[in-house]
Amino acid sequence: MYQRLDVKDEDERARLLSESVRAKALGYATRALRAVGLLSAQASMTLALDNLKSRSPAQRANALETLEAIGEPHIVRPLLALWEQSTPEGAAPLNESLPRLLADGDAWLRACAVLAADGASDSRLRSTLTQLAQSDPDAVVRETAASTLDRGAARPTLSLMERILFLRRVPLFADLSPAELKQVAAIAAERDYADEALIAVQGAPGDEMFLIVSGEVRVLAAAAEVARRKPGDYVGEMAIISQEPRMASLVAAGGVRTLCIDRKSFESLLREHPEISLAVMRGLCARLREQAKTAGHA
Repeated sequence: MYQRLDVKDEDERARLLSESVRAKALGYATRALRAVGLLSAQASMTLALDNLKSRSPAQRANALETLEAIGEPHIVRPLLALWEQSTPEGAAPLNESLPRLLADGDAWLRACAVLAADGASDSRLRSTLTQLAQSDPDAVVRETAASTLDRGAARPTLSLMERILFLRRVPLFADLSPAELKQVAAIAAERDYADEALIAVQGAPGDEMFLIVSGEVRVLAAAAEVARRKPGDYVGEMAIISQEPRMASLVAAGGVRTLCIDRKSFESLLREHPEISLAVMRGLCARLREQAKTAGHA
């Protein structure tokens, strides 16, 4: 059952479910391959599995060749197919898979399936969602089911799953798995700011960074606007990284909703996820280029 689902690229809710299903399938396959490695070449197996996570197609191809040469081919070969094919034959249609996934023993997959069922008109699915909203043992599943059934109703805050959908669109977290995004969503605090509200003050200690969910943020240095950040951007990370006073003030341009991550949590993310550190460095380089360009036109 745990293969890739056949979903449309523009359906971000279904894609979250598809990627979560795939992540679970790869997790099973990885554990199976590690078990095979215990019987033959454990060190080579571990190195090859680590190389499968590389961004380099050549390195991933070499890893697959190494894995294929380890252990019994009739055991290893079917497992490697999960990595080799971007769209495996027989990908399961979403509408056929949803009933089974809504009843899955994994609470995370149930929550993702509930999210993907948003807008479903099938009476049996709606009945299942109602049951999950009322009695599922997992709080996230219950919350997601209730929100899905009541789609369109105004809510004062984002649900955990809505936060995850937003974080998937933030370049800073582009390389994180759905399970890792769930960790980020859980530590972020939601804050709203009215028009012209001060979000951060130049020269003040910086203990938080801000991810802009909606609205725009003006970046002011010496009272002059030097940049404007939009949804999906992040601001305030420089003070956390440098551990120095803020270099600019941040002011809401219209109503603004943010997710805030404090210094301790952000530093933990950088330690646990090197890919975020690389994304931060790329972002800092882009901002340095932006500042240099602005100075050149001054």
